[in-house]
Amino acid sequence: MPYSIIRRLLQSLFLLWGVLTLSFLLLHLSPGSPADKYLSPQVSLETLTLIRHNFGFDQPIPSQYLKWLRQWLRGDLGFSFSQHRPVSAVIREAIPPTLELTLPALALNFLLGTLFGALAAFRAGKTTDRVLMFMNTSIYCLPGFWLALMLVLIFSVQLGWLPSAYTASLDYAQFSLWHKILDKISHLTLPVLTLALAGAAATTRYVREALVDALQANFVRVAVAKGLSPWQIFRHHLLRHILLPLISLLGLSLPFILGGAILIEVIFAWPGMGRLAFEAIFSRDYPLVLALSGISAIFVIAGNFFADLLYGLVDPRIKLFRS
Repeated sequence: MPYSIIRRLLQSLFLLWGVLTLSFLLLHLSPGSPADKYLSPQVSLETLTLIRHNFGFDQPIPSQYLKWLRQWLRGDLGFSFSQHRPVSAVIREAIPPTLELTLPALALNFLLGTLFGALAAFRAGKTTDRVLMFMNTSIYCLPGFWLALMLVLIFSVQLGWLPSAYTASLDYAQFSLWHKILDKISHLTLPVLTLALAGAAATTRYVREALVDALQANFVRVAVAKGLSPWQIFRHHLLRHILLPLISLLGLSLPFILGGAILIEVIFAWPGMGRLAFEAIFSRDYPLVLALSGISAIFVIAGNFFADLLYGLVDPRIKLFRS
């Protein structure tokens, strides 16, 4: 294994430790604690003291930190204060709904972004390009939660075509296989469309800029002189030029696959990682918040790491990780 990869892995581990440590300190140094939800005139001071002791909040912060770090090194993510069960079990249940939502959204994001970006680049400076870029900029500037609410208002409230929340209908178990598929698609449509449109706006801009620069190259002029169609030029000559920006976007999107979009999952009552993080933050569930922060950090670091590796495979001129 090249020394540069080993060095990058060690840097990633150090960065992960730094993110987790900072998250731990910010949580424990902020005012209040999970035990505060038990504050009530009916709860005695002795009971509150016992609760804080059971949670371990009566210990000094360095002691709490070392105890938590030892648990993490053993693979123990702790016990959820709000859900009263192991954090690993809570997260394990939230991962499948998030993958069910984010993977189609990510695929649609890159499909639409590549399609519209290529169309705008080939028609650069013309009416088609200006219309696409105006629509792209408009969608890019819209807050995701507002777009989600507008889609619900139009397609669920006014037209009644699609459900506004949840992953399936209440009587889903009684449906036939075909009706189950249709029901699942109908519940996925609005949240997937919301996430995909927001991401595709950025992808379109990156693809267009990469292609506009490439279209000025001499090899494209030669291909045009040979009589190749725009599709042949794109497939055989230009596709490699847009892979680098797409790889960058994919690396940044990797944490999105498991993190989802917090507000979108809350709006559509989707029981995934994003909604879990939202509830954990407001309930001050320290172990669950730290676990979710750690998972997000791991995927951000891994996304950038694998994007750099792919750079060298796509473009031989990049020797970042070669010995």
